[in-house]
Amino acid sequence: MAKAEKTYQTGAWSTPDIISTALVGPVVVAAFLESFLWVAAFLYCFGKAFKKSDHWTQKVLAVWFSVLFIILRQDFWSVARISR
Repeated sequence: MAKAEKTYQTGAWSTPDIISTALVGPVVVAAFLESFLWVAAFLYCFGKAFKKSDHWTQKVLAVWFSVLFIILRQDFWSVARISR
C-alpha cells in the first residue's frame, strides 16, 4: 500500500496569528504554572497538618487526603487535556 503523505502549509505567520499567540501564550503558561503551584500549596498544608498532628488518626487523615487530592487532581488533569 502507498504511504499517505501529509502536507503542511509553511510560510510567514499572519499578523492576527502573531497577535493572538502573543496575547494568549503567556496566559496559558501562567495557568499551567498555577495548576502545579495550587497542588504544591495544598500538599504543603497537608504536610504541615501531618507534622502538627497529636494523634495517629490525624496523621492517617493527612496522608489519606494527600493521596486522595493527588488522585483527584490527576483525574482532572487528564480530563482537561482531553477537552482541549
